[in-house]
Amino acid sequence: MKILIIEIILLIIFLIFFVIGFYIIYRQVALVKKGEFRNKDRFQCVIYGFIFSLAVMVVIGVAFIFAVITFTTLPGVNPLILLIPFVFCLIYISFYPLVDFLFIALSKESDEGLTPFHKFISKKIINRFKKTPLKILIAFTFYVFVFFLPPFLLSIIGVPFIM
Repeated sequence: MKILIIEIILLIIFLIFFVIGFYIIYRQVALVKKGEFRNKDRFQCVIYGFIFSLAVMVVIGVAFIFAVITFTTLPGVNPLILLIPFVFCLIYISFYPLVDFLFIALSKESDEGLTPFHKFISKKIINRFKKTPLKILIAFTFYVFVFFLPPFLLSIIGVPFIM
């Protein structure tokens, strides 16, 4: 009975990430195609959603296997070694927005690769001025205010920093 519940949970997770992957690529393809969206494009979005969901399931499966094996059968392995991939992921997700904001600051307004989210940030926040050094300064400032100031303020009021 436990196995059936776990399989159902994994199926639900798979379907959720399938929809997320489909939606991510659908928005990008629709942005590039500008109204010329055919069934072939929808099929490619379905394939991307499937691959995206499979990738997430591999990560979940590997994490589950490592957690079970490390904490039950391999007493000689230090569980802190599992923090290495976590640290790499944390570094990546910490600095990727900065690269994204700098891309917005250095791109021209006519760039068609920007998503609606990027266009909003570009018009309302980062590209309000014409000078490139000022745009870069605004991108850094926006990055600090969005990604570093809130956790710092939360830690000051007593919320653990890891949250």
